[in-house]
Amino acid sequence: MRFMLLSVLIMIISAIAQSSQSVTIIAGQEYEPGTRVNLPTTGVSFIIPRDWRGGMPPDQAIFILASHTKPGIGMAIMQTGMNQDNLIKFLSEQQDLGDNIILQPDASPKITDSRIQMNYTHVFYTGKAFGILGPHGNSVTFFFAGPMSEKEYYQTLLDKLIASVNFSKPETGNLIKEWQKLLSGMMLKKLESYSNNDAGGGYAEHSSEETIHLCSDGTYTYSSSTNFGVDGGGGASSGYGAKSSHEKGKWQVVVMGNQAALLLEASNGLQTHQSLALDGERTFLDGNRVYRVKSDLCE
Repeated sequence: MRFMLLSVLIMIISAIAQSSQSVTIIAGQEYEPGTRVNLPTTGVSFIIPRDWRGGMPPDQAIFILASHTKPGIGMAIMQTGMNQDNLIKFLSEQQDLGDNIILQPDASPKITDSRIQMNYTHVFYTGKAFGILGPHGNSVTFFFAGPMSEKEYYQTLLDKLIASVNFSKPETGNLIKEWQKLLSGMMLKKLESYSNNDAGGGYAEHSSEETIHLCSDGTYTYSSSTNFGVDGGGGASSGYGAKSSHEKGKWQVVVMGNQAALLLEASNGLQTHQSLALDGERTFLDGNRVYRVKSDLCE
């Protein structure tokens, strides 16, 4: 009997030790339920809940959670550079699940110290999100969505995930410094154009230009312009137009998932995150090629 009790005790201690071990997240790899996953670049770790598996796709900065036995989908968004006001704004946006399924916030967020909770509704679906701010300028936001009947279950999942979160100082290495050096005092320009001619003599054309000046003092100036025209040909109706926009604010390089991102905070407080990538000398912003040259606007 004593031997059996000792064996059971060893098994329990082993299980506890295993659940507390941290595994560094590698993009493209899947992790089992009960695994504590850690993303050093953001200083966030948590335990994957029972019946769920997770992983970070190579081309995304979001940790995806899915189950073979439970309905719905979940995700964990780990990042740096998020404050409470902007986390509230982020959670207050509608959530597009694709296939014309858009979840709307059903009320104002519930705020308790560094924790913000938001519920979302749709005719047939429900969504729940919980954001937590860490002590090192880092944060994690958990989100689950699925059938309305699973509303309470998703809350239970969130409670377990939140209880398992550990924060540490992000290990960004030279990632942020290198991008700050690459972008400071530079201009990012994105150009797009489209034209189409048909056999009847009609045509359609569209061109756009977006420019971001990233000054070394941490300020930015954004401008965009769009021109478009349509001519039906053969006496058919035609139309031409143009529009433009301008914006100013502050910029910095932060980390989303395991990727560097450009954080723009407009003068009205609205934040946008865009992933950064290099391919040789070519620069990409949110997967789109941009031209990086010295700014003619920054001093």
